[in-house]
Amino acid sequence: MSRMTTRKPTPTSARKPSPSPCRRRRRDATDDHGKWPEETRDVSLPGTLLPTGALRPQAFAAQGTFAATAGGSVVCLCGGCAVECHVDGAQELTCTARSRPLQCCALSPCGRYLAAGEAAGGRGTQLLVFDRKKNALPTALSGHHGVRLLAWGPRSSYLVSISDDGSQVDQQLILWSWPEAERLATSSVRAVTELAFARDGLAFATVGALAPRRWSFSQPEGPPRDRHVTLVGRAMPVDLLRLARGIDGGDLRGPDDAFAFLAWGSGSALHLLTRRGLLARMVNEQLSGWIELGQRVTAMVWASRLGKDSAPAGLLFCALAEGGVAVRDAQSLESIATLSLSMSCPPPEVAGLSVAPDWDALWVVFADRSLVRWRRLQGIPDWSIQAPVLGLRDARCVPESCLPQVVTHTERRLQLWASSPNGLRLQAQTEPQGQAELTALACSPWIVACGRRGGEVSLLSLPDLLPLEPLPARHSGEVLALCFGPWRPPSDAPLLLASTSSDRSVLLFRIDVRRGAVGTEASVVTLLLSLPGHPSAVHGVALLGVSPLRAQLAVCTTDKIMVLRDLELGPGGAKVRRSLKRLARGTRWVGVCAHPARGTLFAACLDGRLLQLDTNGRTQQHVVVSNPEVEFLAPLSLCEEGRLLAVSYVTAAAGPAPSGVLLADAGVLRPLALLGGHAGVPSGLTFLPRAAVLVCWQDGAMLTWEATHLATTEVRRDDRAARSPQTVGPRRLRSSGAEGLRGPEGILARLLASSPKPPRWASGQAQVSEKDDDIAGSRPGDPLGRWARGSKVGAQVRSASELRSPLVAKDELLSSHASSCASCACETVAMPIVGLRGSAVVAPPP
Repeated sequence: MSRMTTRKPTPTSARKPSPSPCRRRRRDATDDHGKWPEETRDVSLPGTLLPTGALRPQAFAAQGTFAATAGGSVVCLCGGCAVECHVDGAQELTCTARSRPLQCCALSPCGRYLAAGEAAGGRGTQLLVFDRKKNALPTALSGHHGVRLLAWGPRSSYLVSISDDGSQVDQQLILWSWPEAERLATSSVRAVTELAFARDGLAFATVGALAPRRWSFSQPEGPPRDRHVTLVGRAMPVDLLRLARGIDGGDLRGPDDAFAFLAWGSGSALHLLTRRGLLARMVNEQLSGWIELGQRVTAMVWASRLGKDSAPAGLLFCALAEGGVAVRDAQSLESIATLSLSMSCPPPEVAGLSVAPDWDALWVVFADRSLVRWRRLQGIPDWSIQAPVLGLRDARCVPESCLPQVVTHTERRLQLWASSPNGLRLQAQTEPQGQAELTALACSPWIVACGRRGGEVSLLSLPDLLPLEPLPARHSGEVLALCFGPWRPPSDAPLLLASTSSDRSVLLFRIDVRRGAVGTEASVVTLLLSLPGHPSAVHGVALLGVSPLRAQLAVCTTDKIMVLRDLELGPGGAKVRRSLKRLARGTRWVGVCAHPARGTLFAACLDGRLLQLDTNGRTQQHVVVSNPEVEFLAPLSLCEEGRLLAVSYVTAAAGPAPSGVLLADAGVLRPLALLGGHAGVPSGLTFLPRAAVLVCWQDGAMLTWEATHLATTEVRRDDRAARSPQTVGPRRLRSSGAEGLRGPEGILARLLASSPKPPRWASGQAQVSEKDDDIAGSRPGDPLGRWARGSKVGAQVRSASELRSPLVAKDELLSSHASSCASCACETVAMPIVGLRGSAVVAPPP
């Protein structure tokens, strides 16, 4: 039985009078704490935008981290990308949306497939095989906790991979068949440093801390996906081990006395080399000869020839630690030539070698990560790629420049990158005066400012990077942030520079230009305002609304406080007219930036929040990433037009994109894309003209993205990125037999084709009319199929044979591989190169 209760009416004396409309608006405008209300929108992470270019992409200096390709080009590993550099300056980037770091690669002898191994760390480490002939997603081979070494069989039919689990004890060796992508055999090895396949394709060898081993296997037999082979590994003969231990047969004198490098020659010849320079040759597992090079060696490769220079049994290239390449006859082991750089100073150590599949070029990587190419055994290299700049800490684009110019800095030096027909190139480099390391950077159209750990701020002119007049004041702690105010040449507004420090102070300077002066006399710097005594270190600053008499200064501290100050500028100083404070909701601020034309501020919080504020500190927009594991980090940057916003992020869980850059629409704070291609935390990011983004990392990697198609705030409704907050990948091409299978009808057709027997409602025997034939898309009089005769719903499926089976695609891949590798023996025909040259690809979300 329900029980009813009645609510007692409130006495008239206890009721509060209704507030006036003005008071109601004032009460609704603020909450109980006096803050402006924030209408928060949850947003999800978008899809991944793949990079379109790289600057000096060689991120490693080791054997197996780059590969020479046909036509004189070279493939380098840069973060999560494989970048192919051509002589004409063009590039082809190959990468996936996973953004996992790649640490080794190998090119198949036919030149069509590129295998790349992901580094250990995280879940789901894969071995990726890219088809360079087709612009498609790579084939992923799982089974390792990180891939360290790779080697292809001579006809590209087999692939061997060795794991890298972070330990030097036991490693996993896997033999794969290709293009079937089957795991044929697995074995355990210990401390392997290099492996190579024999020319006959049914044997390979490994070397490392233990004795060299020769592995053999038989031709796999059986049905696909159920084939296994027996992998047998045995140690090298005792005579070879005695040779490595010394003539007297004693113990190894050190790690340099063990065989560390190997290369298979023609026939069954196997060459082994120690780090101290002992070269041995074996034929049919018998020692054929040996020789002492007399120098420390770092790598070795075999080639049938180099250009037009050849030898009867081929050539051996031995990388010398002193900065050269020794060329020897593969049969007699006699010296033929020595390749070296014509430099006055000693060259760096050679770290790795790679010969093109068509034997037309030899690529050499040095310890400083520079690359050079030889195409003959005499003379100097005919092409070189300069070494990347390591330890990059920040990057800023020069505003109002006709051609793109970017300023970067390391611990001690400044670099100016200028536009060229082949992309950005290093134009100037200097080391500003001072002892402390550089910690902050800011750029104006003609001046660059850099802050130091000791509190000094230096000014240099652009584009010569000449020092200007010293600033009249300095901080007592590390300079954390620098910011120039917006400035236009026709305007009468002064050029303002604000600096913040860990000593909890803010300094505001005014810079005036002296016409006709050069060097340190070209500018006059005046200290306008000093603001000490902030609650904590000030790590973010922005200037907006700069006019001849007024400006606004916004700073954020490490204790969740943002302070906005309205300033009144005078000829010799400035004063604060109004000050507003705002607390960060949740965690602390990570950065703040100002719109170049409108009075708008953008700020980011550590817990994944993006805010748009007006000049009074009121929230205009507020979005938060729905994934609670996402955290925003500095830097935060806005493009020069004010349409795109970029912020660095990191996730707590190991996923496809553990860290990177989030690109958002500044107008509505809508995430547009995640900039993939590198798994590390960016050290600097900046926007280039025409909606391009440049991001740099500590390892020297510098990648660029084309975001022109994302730079508009109005997205067409037929674009799939507008249907969902997540950006999806491009449409996959459908087969010719299923062109009409679209939408819900296609799903029903696939269900009908895969069912063992037709449903009762689709098994009618009615006659087919001419109208029904038109609906089905067939000619009059043709049968509609055995399953759906007379049924309009089933008319879209003529027979099960029209639907493409997954086995058909696999058969096509096998036939394509067989045709491309039919004539692939030791001498290989160069394959055409098709890749992502200057194109941006949007991949599915992580």
